[in-house]
Amino acid sequence: MSRIAFEARRRDPEIGLDAWIGECVARSARELVEEQLDEERGRGRLEDSPDGDYYHALGAHLGIEPELARTTCARINGLAERERRVFHALVIERVSPEECARRGLGSEDAVLESFRSAILSVTRLFDQMSGNDSPWKGWL
Repeated sequence: MSRIAFEARRRDPEIGLDAWIGECVARSARELVEEQLDEERGRGRLEDSPDGDYYHALGAHLGIEPELARTTCARINGLAERERRVFHALVIERVSPEECARRGLGSEDAVLESFRSAILSVTRLFDQMSGNDSPWKGWL
């Protein structure tokens, strides 16, 4: 909302309002993901992160270390919208693939394929980082 308010005075009147707002939101989302990825790449201390409390809570919810939660968030937030939404529904909300389908995230098969793609993306990241087996491999 802040970006929209800030940039409203510079809006090109030739661009439709819906398209312009969508562009502002998309740009803000990309910047947030880049900020999160930069934080992760820099391996800054988790305690210094403004999102540190969130990563601790998420890690506790998932039964993983907060650093792993931060790394997973950075990777998941960079994925396509459907994969992010499916991952959030299945892992964070812990709903069934059937419920995801009812929510309009695709057929059960499409939901499972999106989830598999998201988990493989995270798994590849951990393989690149450590050469060790990813803690997410058991979720496939």
